[in-house]
Amino acid sequence: MLNWVLVFVFLVQLLHQSAADETSVFAVQNGAIVGQPAVLNCNFGNESSKIFWQKGPELLLFDNQITAALYMDRLQVVDGEDWESNFKLDPVSHLDAGSYTCKNILGLNKTVNLYVNKIPSVEVEIIQTTVKEGETVDVGSCSALKSKPASTIWFEEVEAPGGESHQVESLNLTETTNDSLLISSVRTLSLQFSKQMNGNKYACVIKHPDVEVPIRKLLIDAINVQYAPSIRMKRGVAELENGKEVVREENDSLQVTCRAQGNPMPKVTWTYLAKNPDANETVTGKLPLNFVAGKQNGEGEVTLRSSQLRTSGLNNGTFVCTAEGDIFPSISASFDLYVYDAPTTTVAPTTTSVPEDITEDTTVVVGGDT
Repeated sequence: MLNWVLVFVFLVQLLHQSAADETSVFAVQNGAIVGQPAVLNCNFGNESSKIFWQKGPELLLFDNQITAALYMDRLQVVDGEDWESNFKLDPVSHLDAGSYTCKNILGLNKTVNLYVNKIPSVEVEIIQTTVKEGETVDVGSCSALKSKPASTIWFEEVEAPGGESHQVESLNLTETTNDSLLISSVRTLSLQFSKQMNGNKYACVIKHPDVEVPIRKLLIDAINVQYAPSIRMKRGVAELENGKEVVREENDSLQVTCRAQGNPMPKVTWTYLAKNPDANETVTGKLPLNFVAGKQNGEGEVTLRSSQLRTSGLNNGTFVCTAEGDIFPSISASFDLYVYDAPTTTVAPTTTSVPEDITEDTTVVVGGDT
């Protein structure tokens, strides 16, 4: 009963004591991590006296006796010298952060500031994974929620297995908000994308002072950069320039491959524009009968073939390769084909000709009298 009377007396003294009182004031800073223990110590040298602790208006400890019911499960008295009063909070909550005051009956007091660090909970959010070449897009964000102190966030491009990752600089900065002394940090990955970045992987990295190894979370498994198609033509292994004229002899063969690249992969087609609209074996826009276009392969290639070229306007004309998609405008490349006649040869006669000075009624005797 006496202890509780003393508690009441000292509590009244505390509430009415002015900051201008002639007392010795000490300030100590302690750090702790949420979920781990923290020990607070108070001593006044060799001045042996009863000591009490309080946090704000709440009395926690008096003469090594716990007085706060809400702390019964987490507050433990730590043995020390007669002039000391030590206690342990286990586990520490972020609500434990703040200023603690200890006093003795001689009027001395000390302030102990407890800073509670909290390892962040990490969340990633995918905003979009399909972008167009040249666009600047927010593709995802990484959050370090309710930490103390603030976390540092950056992004890395993840290389293939065995390769090294490297940091990429987002166009957006980290945003922070404070909530009950805790800090939530959010950073958005915003980049301007080129087609060379198609398929890239990105991770977010969070560095907190109480975490020895930075926390890494995969953000984007593969970015899909859509880009406009392009076309290349080849005749055999040699490049065939757009608009180039190809001259071949009648009955020769011809093979031209058109390769289109783009994302999404465009559809490749060959068409024919006849220079002789009166040719009865061709129709403008469709291939001549002696030409065939193969199926498109996985590389976006379609090969145009003819095993026996023809003249007389049946093959002379423009062959057009077109790459067509659903997102970007179509693109075309072409070559002009000219087929010339194969040369003809004169066959030598197989009978002996009659001399002009010998008529049909002339008799020639070889090796006898006339």
